[in-house]
Amino acid sequence: MEQPPLDLSKIILDRLDKKSGYFSEIFPKKQIILHHSASNINPFELIDSWRKNSLKAAASLVIAGKPSVVGANYNDGDIISVFSSRYWALHLNCHSKKNNIPASFKNRNHTRSLEKASIAIMMCNAGPLTFSNGKFYTRHKTLVPDNEVIEYIEKYRGSNFYHKYSDAQIESLRQLLDFLCNLYDIPRMYQPDMWGISPSALGGQPGIYTHTSFRTDLSDCHPQPSLIEMLVELGKGNNTKEEVSKSDVPATKEKTKKVELESPESKSD
Repeated sequence: MEQPPLDLSKIILDRLDKKSGYFSEIFPKKQIILHHSASNINPFELIDSWRKNSLKAAASLVIAGKPSVVGANYNDGDIISVFSSRYWALHLNCHSKKNNIPASFKNRNHTRSLEKASIAIMMCNAGPLTFSNGKFYTRHKTLVPDNEVIEYIEKYRGSNFYHKYSDAQIESLRQLLDFLCNLYDIPRMYQPDMWGISPSALGGQPGIYTHTSFRTDLSDCHPQPSLIEMLVELGKGNNTKEEVSKSDVPATKEKTKKVELESPESKSD
């Protein structure tokens, strides 16, 4: 069955300042990097935090998750455009002292070259959770409902419990990836090694990756089976069965204003 394309009219605009929020330089895009926020899941609060720090550390696009309160000013799966995907911001920090990668990749200049050539997509998600007294907590000590928790039988990046990416988030991500891969001619082939340090990712090979492809000390994104299934389906026809089988789906227990995304030729900011 044919899946729906991205509806550009539903993209929400919450732009950072051109001078303090991102770098308004245009470079060819080769990679799309998936992140999760590991923070408050309100997308506008997340974007406001980027706006206040003025570090030019941000993602071009943000995907909202399930609202944690009644009457929230966003819906599950909303896509927010923070700055044009033509431009770039700091989002990898591969040269962090905590990152255990080969020295040849661990320098600021290499990090910057990767960031300039990539598009960051941020999913609002609490990330790893702790379990105490029968309840699940974020790192900020806020509660997460049991039905929004996924348990990995074997720990992923040090944690058994993670906040689930919602079905609406994964569908919005699929539509964005389909659109951006077509727009920038980025390969949509599924990368079986994307859930750990990936030499292809670090080497700047074109494709879709996660932050964990570049960093040993972070956990975004975690390998939720429904996310893997979407990525495999997106790249269908580009991978052999053998390549896809190399990625072991982890064993789990189930517990504003609207604008179009700019094309590279758009002159508006």
